[in-house]
Amino acid sequence: MKLSLEYIAGFVDGDGCIFLTKREHRTYKWRTKYVSLSCGFNIANCNKTILEEIRAFFNIGKVYPLYRHNHPKWKQWFGYQVNGLKIRTVLEKLAPLLRVKRKQAKLVLQFIRIREEQFKETNWKNGQRCPYDSRLFGLQEEVSALNKRGPD
Repeated sequence: MKLSLEYIAGFVDGDGCIFLTKREHRTYKWRTKYVSLSCGFNIANCNKTILEEIRAFFNIGKVYPLYRHNHPKWKQWFGYQVNGLKIRTVLEKLAPLLRVKRKQAKLVLQFIRIREEQFKETNWKNGQRCPYDSRLFGLQEEVSALNKRGPD
């Protein structure tokens, strides 16, 4: 069977997660604290072959085994993940086809566009931090709220 974008979008809607996370870091040598935002998406499934086919379809990301508590009736579980600004091409193709996770995809794409503009404006180079503004933290909070478990 040849994969289609529609099939993969259904897979992402059912078994995937599109995320924008905030992490706090500390540099102990200098005792400073900074915050970083990262975006990505992942799909978890017991069928490693289909995840490898999806990875090959986009030619980006990685498939890896996920840890699961030992139970004799449970199958091994695998994940396919793409992180960072490179997910733009994948989300631009999938966003119009997503039903459940379309809002998250559009918010993450908006985050990526703003971030790329910031890099151009500040002549960002590897090894330097490009600061985040309140718009980006607002997007992160929106995506987190959409991904929150529990009743609607």
